[in-house]
Amino acid sequence: MHELAHAEAHDMQQRRGEDYKESGWWDEEVEVFAFEHELMAKLGGESYEVYVNEQLEQFLAKYNDSGVATTGATIPQLTDDDRIEDVFGPSLSEWERKIRKTAVWFDVVYRMFDRKYGEHSQRDKRGFTKLVYDLNRKDREIEN
Repeated sequence: MHELAHAEAHDMQQRRGEDYKESGWWDEEVEVFAFEHELMAKLGGESYEVYVNEQLEQFLAKYNDSGVATTGATIPQLTDDDRIEDVFGPSLSEWERKIRKTAVWFDVVYRMFDRKYGEHSQRDKRGFTKLVYDLNRKDREIEN
């Protein structure tokens, strides 16, 4: 779904950047994740919303953005992530379990930014997403 949403943006000539250095590229990435989160909420129904809202409250209590200007903020991790399996059914592989957990984590973080920063949350979602992608890219470079 994620890559199909990018393909649709490309097909409709609505891409806002051709590489990760451009702010528009990250805005599109955030919108694609938001689309994913809407689908997950519809598929997971009430049990998904209950889990995500519980996690959101924990994240808001743990989140520390006091060093954001110098060392960055501390983003909490999901707890009780086995409940994701209860919401969507058993994963068919460890890879699927990790992807689900990451997608739910992004949803909770984005909602946290919405609650904490309101109309300015797009900036934080963009920065968070870029940081995660940059860290993932560095991990791949180390493996190779």
